[in-house]
Amino acid sequence: MALALPPNTISSTAGGFRRPAPPAPFTAAPHTARRCHERRLRLPSGRDLACTAGGGGGSGAAAASSLSALTHQVETAPDEVQWNRATVVENREASADGSARTLLLSVEDHVTFLEGRKVRHVQEKRRWVDNYRVPGQFVAVRYCAEGPTTEECSQLRVAARLQSLASSPYEARRDSAMLDASLVELLVSRAGDAAERHLAELGPGCMIDVSPVAGAGFASLFNPEVSLMASLEGGHPLVVLCAGPRGIAPVRAALSWTPVLAHAGSCRVAVFYVAASQAAAAYLVEWDTWREAGAHVHPLYLEEAGSGNGGSATAEQLLERAVLGGEGGLKGLLGGADPAAAAVLMSGLGGEAAAQLTRRLGVAGIPSERIMFCDY
Repeated sequence: MALALPPNTISSTAGGFRRPAPPAPFTAAPHTARRCHERRLRLPSGRDLACTAGGGGGSGAAAASSLSALTHQVETAPDEVQWNRATVVENREASADGSARTLLLSVEDHVTFLEGRKVRHVQEKRRWVDNYRVPGQFVAVRYCAEGPTTEECSQLRVAARLQSLASSPYEARRDSAMLDASLVELLVSRAGDAAERHLAELGPGCMIDVSPVAGAGFASLFNPEVSLMASLEGGHPLVVLCAGPRGIAPVRAALSWTPVLAHAGSCRVAVFYVAASQAAAAYLVEWDTWREAGAHVHPLYLEEAGSGNGGSATAEQLLERAVLGGEGGLKGLLGGADPAAAAVLMSGLGGEAAAQLTRRLGVAGIPSERIMFCDY
């Protein structure tokens, strides 16, 4: 049986790995700290778009295709997925009420190096973590329904929904240096579906399987050249909209990523996060760190929105009121910047809700091609 967890943190050094001293801090490229919206590019079509870049190591179209392929394979032929063994190192509460849980995973990721007279310590093949390039990428998860490990399990189950990595790409590489494993974090909820509830109760030493990292991260549905990195390089103000545990997980990866933190020091980064209540809000202890970096974090609670007026509000309605209905409107939210210069990250909303909010943001002046999603 899976190990039940008390509300407090449970940790372990499962697998006996030693965490090395972190390497020197990553220094953001100079362009991430340039003056907001300083450099723009006029495309032949007449669209005004930020200087674009790939999705951090590959084309957005190719990465999106890999995500579609993984989703299809998980649904139709899960045994053909290239599964990697992952050990739960730590399961700790990510919210005050303990409903949101952070799983620290140690993914088997042994790599050999070529040594010789002309070749010294050259990595022979890519590591599992090397495919994690930008926030908003996903993995599929397989677990044992009747026990704490997938080894020799006759009741293997594949989670119906892919899981977004909640630690940033830089954190994953830093923490995995000199290890035969890759350390990454997932955010799961005890209020989620059956698979998430099972994962939320796994204790240290339990084993699951994860797929290769897939997806393009936050990217536009309308223009494959528009991505989070492109928006940072173009100096665009960012509006971040997320709802629930599934929405905050990739946003946390983004707000912990050095390029975004550097961007927040010179450009407006406004974050709106919808949670069921303050007690259920994830990563509350990290909000001050994001604010110190320059981000404006605005929590919105469904519990408070539904009290006192006899009705209830949806996540979409809360986000629309906060972003478009505040003092000064969208321009005031952006610190006086033109809404046409802004970029939006959106996650955790259902398809119809996301589409409705996208249309309203478009009417307010934000170009639809610069509204980016990481949901699949």
